[in-house]
Amino acid sequence: MRWLDIGLKDVRVTLRDRGALGILLGMPMLLIVILGSALGNISSNVSKIPVAIVNEDKGDVGAKVTDGFFLVGLSNVDSERTRNLQLLKERSWFDVPLVYTNQRRAIIAIEKGAPGERAFNEAFAAWGE
Repeated sequence: MRWLDIGLKDVRVTLRDRGALGILLGMPMLLIVILGSALGNISSNVSKIPVAIVNEDKGDVGAKVTDGFFLVGLSNVDSERTRNLQLLKERSWFDVPLVYTNQRRAIIAIEKGAPGERAFNEAFAAWGE
């Protein structure tokens, strides 16, 4: 019970010192207000970036689902299909090319890692590839 006595002593000291109690409760709130006002608009701007998918092979594999959301697939033309499967099996990453609504381009490179390799291998096995 010695630890309880030490804790209660600290609580009594804090409650007696009004200045320390004010700082203890007020500083975190002040910090939240300052950081919230300085950084509050960052997340609202980031979440509203419109994105479009580049359909480089001009096939019917990129389809707009709704604003900002797209369904992307791979071409099923034999030569392109063979090349796509080869790249997905051999490389430890894959690229997703993007074109924003302001026509600027970007490429997102995604590393598969060990879990991704397992997922791709399981999918290829299920497809008989």
